[in-house]
Amino acid sequence: MKAIVVSKHGGPEELNLRDVPEPVPGPDQVLIRVVTTGVNFADIMSRQGRFQKNVPFIPGTDVSGVIEQIGENVSNLQVGQHVMAFSATGSYAEKVVADSSMTFHIPESIDFDLAGAMLVVGTTAYNIVMNVAKIKKGESVLIHAAAGGVGSTAIQLAKLQGATKIIGTVGSNDKIQFVKDLGADEVINYREENFAERVLSLTDGKGVDVILDSVSGDVFEQGLNCLAIRGRIVVYSHAGGRSGTVTTSQLNPGSRSILGYSMRNNSPEETIQTVNIVIKLIQNGDIRFIIGKKFDLSQAYEAHQWVENRQNIGKTLIKIKNA
Repeated sequence: MKAIVVSKHGGPEELNLRDVPEPVPGPDQVLIRVVTTGVNFADIMSRQGRFQKNVPFIPGTDVSGVIEQIGENVSNLQVGQHVMAFSATGSYAEKVVADSSMTFHIPESIDFDLAGAMLVVGTTAYNIVMNVAKIKKGESVLIHAAAGGVGSTAIQLAKLQGATKIIGTVGSNDKIQFVKDLGADEVINYREENFAERVLSLTDGKGVDVILDSVSGDVFEQGLNCLAIRGRIVVYSHAGGRSGTVTTSQLNPGSRSILGYSMRNNSPEETIQTVNIVIKLIQNGDIRFIIGKKFDLSQAYEAHQWVENRQNIGKTLIKIKNA
Protein backbone atom coordinates (compact mmCIF):
# COMPACT_ATOMS: atom_id res chain seq x y z
CA MET A 1 0.00 0.00 0.00
CA LYS A 2 0.99 3.66 -0.33
CA ALA A 3 1.82 5.66 2.79
CA ILE A 4 3.69 8.78 3.85
CA VAL A 5 6.84 7.83 5.73
CA VAL A 6 9.04 10.09 7.89
CA SER A 7 12.53 8.54 7.84
CA LYS A 8 14.20 11.34 9.80
CA HIS A 9 12.96 14.33 11.73
CA GLY A 10 12.90 17.67 9.97
CA GLY A 11 10.88 19.84 7.61
CA PRO A 12 7.97 18.85 5.36
CA GLU A 13 10.47 17.55 2.79
CA GLU A 14 10.85 14.53 5.07
CA LEU A 15 7.30 13.41 4.17
CA ASN A 16 7.88 10.80 1.47
CA LEU A 17 5.33 8.66 -0.36
CA ARG A 18 6.42 5.03 -0.22
CA ASP A 19 5.19 1.48 -0.70
CA VAL A 20 4.90 -0.21 2.69
CA PRO A 21 3.35 -3.47 3.95
CA GLU A 22 -0.31 -3.37 4.94
CA PRO A 23 -0.84 -3.33 8.71
CA VAL A 24 -2.39 -6.44 10.26
CA PRO A 25 -5.19 -6.01 12.81
CA GLY A 26 -4.94 -7.74 16.17
CA PRO A 27 -7.78 -9.65 17.86
CA ASP A 28 -9.42 -6.46 19.16
CA GLN A 29 -8.71 -4.29 16.14
CA VAL A 30 -10.06 -3.50 12.68
CA LEU A 31 -8.39 -2.79 9.34
CA ILE A 32 -9.76 0.34 7.68
CA ARG A 33 -9.45 1.42 4.04
CA VAL A 34 -8.82 5.13 4.43
CA VAL A 35 -10.96 7.77 2.74
CA THR A 36 -9.81 10.87 4.66
CA THR A 37 -7.38 11.75 7.42
CA GLY A 38 -6.98 15.01 9.27
CA VAL A 39 -3.86 17.16 9.31
CA ASN A 40 -3.28 18.12 12.93
CA PHE A 41 -0.54 20.31 14.34
CA ALA A 42 0.53 17.31 16.39
CA ASP A 43 1.50 15.65 13.09
CA ILE A 44 3.82 18.55 12.36
CA MET A 45 5.33 18.36 15.84
CA SER A 46 5.85 14.60 15.39
CA ARG A 47 7.60 15.19 12.07
CA GLN A 48 9.87 17.68 13.80
CA GLY A 49 10.70 15.19 16.55
CA ARG A 50 8.83 17.02 19.30
CA PHE A 51 6.23 14.24 19.79
CA GLN A 52 7.32 11.14 17.89
CA LYS A 53 10.92 10.33 18.78
CA ASN A 54 11.34 7.06 16.89
CA VAL A 55 11.84 6.91 13.11
CA PRO A 56 10.76 5.79 10.62
CA PHE A 57 7.04 6.28 11.17
CA ILE A 58 3.81 7.07 9.36
CA PRO A 59 2.17 10.24 10.72
CA GLY A 60 -1.52 10.77 11.42
CA THR A 61 -3.94 9.90 14.20
CA ASP A 62 -7.55 10.22 12.99
CA VAL A 63 -9.25 8.70 10.00
CA SER A 64 -12.51 7.97 8.21
CA GLY A 65 -13.03 5.01 5.92
CA VAL A 66 -14.47 1.55 5.38
CA ILE A 67 -13.75 -1.56 7.46
CA GLU A 68 -12.02 -4.27 5.42
CA GLN A 69 -11.21 -6.77 8.16
CA ILE A 70 -12.09 -7.32 11.81
CA GLY A 71 -10.19 -9.10 14.58
CA GLU A 72 -11.52 -12.31 16.06
CA ASN A 73 -12.72 -10.61 19.27
CA VAL A 74 -14.56 -7.74 17.54
CA SER A 75 -18.35 -8.08 17.71
CA ASN A 76 -19.61 -4.47 17.59
CA LEU A 77 -18.32 -3.70 14.07
CA GLN A 78 -18.50 -5.39 10.70
CA VAL A 79 -16.76 -5.51 7.34
CA GLY A 80 -18.05 -2.84 4.94
CA GLN A 81 -19.12 -0.46 7.71
CA HIS A 82 -18.37 3.25 7.31
CA VAL A 83 -16.38 4.36 10.35
CA MET A 84 -14.18 7.04 11.84
CA ALA A 85 -11.40 6.17 14.23
CA PHE A 86 -8.39 7.19 16.24
CA SER A 87 -5.89 5.02 14.40
CA ALA A 88 -3.38 2.74 16.11
CA THR A 89 -1.10 2.96 13.05
CA GLY A 90 -0.27 6.10 11.07
CA SER A 91 -3.25 7.42 9.12
CA TYR A 92 -1.35 9.06 6.24
CA ALA A 93 -1.81 5.77 4.43
CA GLU A 94 -4.21 3.82 2.25
CA LYS A 95 -5.02 1.47 5.11
CA VAL A 96 -4.75 1.70 8.89
CA VAL A 97 -5.42 -0.41 11.95
CA ALA A 98 -7.54 0.93 14.81
CA ASP A 99 -8.66 -0.47 18.15
CA SER A 100 -12.33 -1.43 17.96
CA SER A 101 -13.04 0.66 21.08
CA MET A 102 -11.69 3.76 19.31
CA THR A 103 -13.67 3.10 16.11
CA PHE A 104 -17.08 4.74 15.66
CA HIS A 105 -19.88 4.15 13.18
CA ILE A 106 -20.48 7.17 10.93
CA PRO A 107 -24.15 8.26 11.05
CA GLU A 108 -25.88 8.84 7.71
CA SER A 109 -26.00 12.59 8.41
CA ILE A 110 -22.18 12.78 8.48
CA ASP A 111 -20.05 12.25 5.36
CA PHE A 112 -16.49 10.91 5.16
CA ASP A 113 -14.93 14.38 5.03
CA LEU A 114 -16.70 15.60 8.15
CA ALA A 115 -15.96 12.32 9.93
CA GLY A 116 -12.28 12.66 9.06
CA ALA A 117 -12.23 16.23 10.34
CA MET A 118 -14.05 15.98 13.65
CA LEU A 119 -12.32 13.48 15.94
CA VAL A 120 -9.14 15.18 17.16
CA VAL A 121 -10.54 18.69 16.74
CA GLY A 122 -13.90 17.92 18.32
CA THR A 123 -12.50 15.94 21.24
CA THR A 124 -9.88 18.58 22.03
CA ALA A 125 -12.20 21.58 21.71
CA TYR A 126 -14.97 20.00 23.76
CA ASN A 127 -12.66 19.00 26.59
CA ILE A 128 -10.80 22.30 26.89
CA VAL A 129 -14.03 24.33 26.85
CA MET A 130 -16.33 22.11 28.90
CA ASN A 131 -14.17 19.98 31.16
CA VAL A 132 -10.95 21.94 31.75
CA ALA A 133 -11.79 25.66 31.46
CA LYS A 134 -15.42 24.95 32.45
CA ILE A 135 -16.58 28.13 30.76
CA LYS A 136 -19.71 29.54 32.36
CA LYS A 137 -22.48 31.85 31.27
CA GLY A 138 -21.40 35.48 31.35
CA GLU A 139 -17.67 34.85 31.13
CA SER A 140 -15.23 36.36 28.65
CA VAL A 141 -12.90 34.16 26.60
CA LEU A 142 -9.75 34.73 24.53
CA ILE A 143 -9.10 32.01 21.95
CA HIS A 144 -5.74 31.90 20.18
CA ALA A 145 -5.46 30.45 16.64
CA ALA A 146 -9.17 31.11 16.38
CA ALA A 147 -9.40 30.31 12.66
CA GLY A 148 -7.90 26.83 13.03
CA GLY A 149 -9.72 23.57 13.60
CA VAL A 150 -9.76 23.57 17.40
CA GLY A 151 -10.09 27.34 17.70
CA SER A 152 -13.06 27.59 15.34
CA THR A 153 -14.82 24.77 17.20
CA ALA A 154 -14.02 26.24 20.62
CA ILE A 155 -15.65 29.54 19.60
CA GLN A 156 -18.92 27.76 18.89
CA LEU A 157 -18.78 25.75 22.12
CA ALA A 158 -18.00 28.85 24.20
CA LYS A 159 -21.01 30.54 22.60
CA LEU A 160 -23.18 27.55 23.52
CA GLN A 161 -21.98 27.87 27.11
CA GLY A 162 -23.15 31.48 27.23
CA ALA A 163 -19.83 33.32 27.06
CA THR A 164 -20.73 36.99 26.63
CA LYS A 165 -17.48 38.22 25.08
CA ILE A 166 -15.47 35.95 22.82
CA ILE A 167 -12.20 37.35 21.46
CA GLY A 168 -10.16 35.49 18.86
CA THR A 169 -6.63 36.03 17.61
CA VAL A 170 -5.58 35.40 14.00
CA GLY A 171 -2.45 35.96 11.95
CA SER A 172 -3.98 37.60 8.88
CA ASN A 173 -6.84 39.95 8.11
CA ASP A 174 -8.47 37.52 5.67
CA LYS A 175 -9.36 35.29 8.63
CA ILE A 176 -11.16 37.98 10.62
CA GLN A 177 -14.61 37.71 9.07
CA PHE A 178 -14.49 33.91 9.17
CA VAL A 179 -13.92 33.99 12.93
CA LYS A 180 -16.64 36.59 13.46
CA ASP A 181 -19.10 34.50 11.47
CA LEU A 182 -18.52 31.64 13.90
CA GLY A 183 -19.56 33.80 16.85
CA ALA A 184 -16.52 35.79 17.97
CA ASP A 185 -17.35 39.30 19.15
CA GLU A 186 -13.88 40.71 18.48
CA VAL A 187 -10.95 39.46 16.40
CA ILE A 188 -7.35 40.63 16.80
CA ASN A 189 -4.62 40.28 14.20
CA TYR A 190 -1.69 39.55 16.50
CA ARG A 191 0.79 40.46 13.76
CA GLU A 192 -0.49 44.02 13.66
CA GLU A 193 -1.14 44.84 17.32
CA ASN A 194 -0.34 43.67 20.84
CA PHE A 195 -3.20 41.33 21.65
CA ALA A 196 -2.85 41.69 25.43
CA GLU A 197 -3.17 45.47 25.26
CA ARG A 198 -6.16 45.19 22.95
CA VAL A 199 -7.85 42.66 25.25
CA LEU A 200 -7.44 44.99 28.22
CA SER A 201 -8.95 47.81 26.17
CA LEU A 202 -11.91 45.64 25.13
CA THR A 203 -12.57 44.54 28.73
CA ASP A 204 -12.19 47.96 30.42
CA GLY A 205 -8.91 46.87 31.95
CA LYS A 206 -10.32 43.78 33.64
CA GLY A 207 -8.92 41.15 31.29
CA VAL A 208 -10.61 37.93 30.22
CA ASP A 209 -11.84 35.12 32.44
CA VAL A 210 -10.49 32.33 30.22
CA ILE A 211 -7.64 32.01 27.71
CA LEU A 212 -7.39 28.95 25.44
CA ASP A 213 -3.74 28.77 24.41
CA SER A 214 -2.36 26.40 21.78
CA VAL A 215 0.77 28.47 21.11
CA SER A 216 2.51 28.92 24.50
CA GLY A 217 5.89 30.71 24.63
CA ASP A 218 5.61 34.49 24.30
CA VAL A 219 1.86 34.22 23.68
CA PHE A 220 1.36 32.49 27.03
CA GLU A 221 3.49 35.05 28.83
CA GLN A 222 1.61 37.98 27.27
CA GLY A 223 -1.65 36.27 28.12
CA LEU A 224 -0.86 36.51 31.81
CA ASN A 225 -0.96 40.30 31.39
CA CYS A 226 -4.60 40.25 30.28
CA LEU A 227 -6.01 37.54 32.53
CA ALA A 228 -8.77 38.66 34.88
CA ILE A 229 -8.94 38.11 38.62
CA ARG A 230 -9.76 34.41 39.16
CA GLY A 231 -9.03 33.86 35.46
CA ARG A 232 -7.59 30.66 34.05
CA ILE A 233 -5.37 29.80 31.10
CA VAL A 234 -5.71 26.40 29.44
CA VAL A 235 -2.52 25.31 27.65
CA TYR A 236 -3.23 22.49 25.19
CA SER A 237 -0.34 22.71 22.72
CA HIS A 238 3.03 24.36 22.09
CA ALA A 239 2.66 25.24 18.42
CA GLY A 240 4.98 28.21 18.86
CA GLY A 241 7.85 25.85 19.60
CA ARG A 242 8.73 27.26 23.04
CA SER A 243 7.40 26.76 26.54
CA GLY A 244 6.11 29.78 28.42
CA THR A 245 7.33 30.74 31.88
CA VAL A 246 5.42 32.02 34.88
CA THR A 247 6.29 33.18 38.39
CA THR A 248 4.09 32.32 41.33
CA SER A 249 3.64 36.03 42.07
CA GLN A 250 1.64 36.25 38.84
CA LEU A 251 -0.86 33.73 40.17
CA ASN A 252 -1.86 33.88 43.81
CA PRO A 253 -2.40 37.66 44.19
CA GLY A 254 -5.15 37.46 41.56
CA SER A 255 -6.23 33.88 42.31
CA ARG A 256 -5.32 32.96 38.73
CA SER A 257 -4.91 29.41 37.47
CA ILE A 258 -2.96 27.61 34.74
CA LEU A 259 -4.43 24.35 33.49
CA GLY A 260 -3.04 21.83 31.03
CA TYR A 261 -4.73 19.44 28.64
CA SER A 262 -3.59 16.66 26.33
CA MET A 263 -5.94 14.25 24.61
CA ARG A 264 -3.37 11.52 25.23
CA ASN A 265 -4.37 11.48 28.89
CA ASN A 266 -8.05 10.76 28.22
CA SER A 267 -9.28 7.34 29.28
CA PRO A 268 -11.01 5.28 26.58
CA GLU A 269 -14.29 5.84 28.39
CA GLU A 270 -13.78 9.62 28.38
CA THR A 271 -12.93 9.62 24.68
CA ILE A 272 -15.96 7.51 23.74
CA GLN A 273 -18.27 9.74 25.77
CA THR A 274 -16.84 12.91 24.21
CA VAL A 275 -17.09 11.62 20.63
CA ASN A 276 -20.73 10.65 21.16
CA ILE A 277 -21.50 14.11 22.56
CA VAL A 278 -19.77 15.84 19.64
CA ILE A 279 -21.73 13.72 17.15
CA LYS A 280 -24.99 14.81 18.79
CA LEU A 281 -23.91 18.47 18.72
CA ILE A 282 -23.27 18.16 14.98
CA GLN A 283 -26.55 16.40 14.31
CA ASN A 284 -28.46 19.01 16.32
CA GLY A 285 -26.83 21.82 14.34
CA ASP A 286 -25.19 23.26 17.47
CA ILE A 287 -21.68 23.20 15.99
CA ARG A 288 -20.19 22.79 12.55
CA PHE A 289 -16.74 21.82 11.37
CA ILE A 290 -15.34 23.91 8.55
CA ILE A 291 -13.09 22.09 6.10
CA GLY A 292 -10.87 24.72 4.58
CA LYS A 293 -8.67 22.75 2.20
CA LYS A 294 -8.12 19.19 0.96
CA PHE A 295 -4.92 17.60 -0.32
CA ASP A 296 -4.14 14.25 -1.94
CA LEU A 297 -1.93 11.79 -0.09
CA SER A 298 0.91 12.61 -2.49
CA GLN A 299 0.59 16.26 -1.43
CA ALA A 300 1.40 15.72 2.26
CA TYR A 301 4.36 18.10 1.86
CA GLU A 302 2.03 20.89 0.70
CA ALA A 303 -0.53 20.05 3.40
CA HIS A 304 2.06 20.41 6.17
CA GLN A 305 3.37 23.64 4.69
CA TRP A 306 -0.18 24.99 4.54
CA VAL A 307 -0.86 24.30 8.22
CA GLU A 308 2.63 25.06 9.52
CA ASN A 309 2.64 28.48 7.79
CA ARG A 310 -0.72 29.30 9.43
CA GLN A 311 -2.52 29.54 6.08
CA ASN A 312 -5.28 27.16 7.12
CA ILE A 313 -8.82 28.23 7.88
CA GLY A 314 -10.79 25.52 9.61
CA LYS A 315 -9.69 21.91 9.22
CA THR A 316 -7.23 20.63 6.62
CA LEU A 317 -7.74 17.13 5.22
CA ILE A 318 -5.77 14.59 3.25
CA LYS A 319 -7.93 12.60 0.82
CA ILE A 320 -6.91 9.15 -0.36
CA LYS A 321 -7.39 8.72 -4.11
CA ASN A 322 -9.65 5.93 -5.37
CA ALA A 323 -10.77 5.16 -1.81
